Amino acid sequence: MKKRLWKAIEDYRSSGSREEHWRNRDALDILIDEALTDNYRVAYDAWQDKTEWVQETSTPRELGKHRADVLRERIEALRIEVAQLAEFVIAVGGFWGHSKSKLIGEDSLAACINRVDDHNSMR
Repeated sequence: MKKRLWKAIEDYRSSGSREEHWRNRDALDILIDEALTDNYRVAYDAWQDKTEWVQETSTPRELGKHRADVLRERIEALRIEVAQLAEFVIAVGGFWGHSKSKLIGEDSLAACINRVDDHNSMR
């Protein structure tokens, strides 16, 4: 496709007569449209391949929605769950001094809170 496109560009640039100029311009327009269509097709195919798992794991509530919308909803739900789990780990770890939680290891309460705050501010 690239070679055909470059040849069409060279033909257009070296057009002699007015009729040849318009003919080469029309040919170039067609090739540009084909190249763009091919690029969109490649991007669409890649999107389909990489998000097929969303389609395969969809719930009845998600049927009829665009894959991007389903992904956005799932990511938002996971962010909320992570924040809730982090708050739970902090609560289980204790309010005084250091946490001995097996989930987060030995860490100060202030460090745990800072990590949750940092995570929440990235949204």
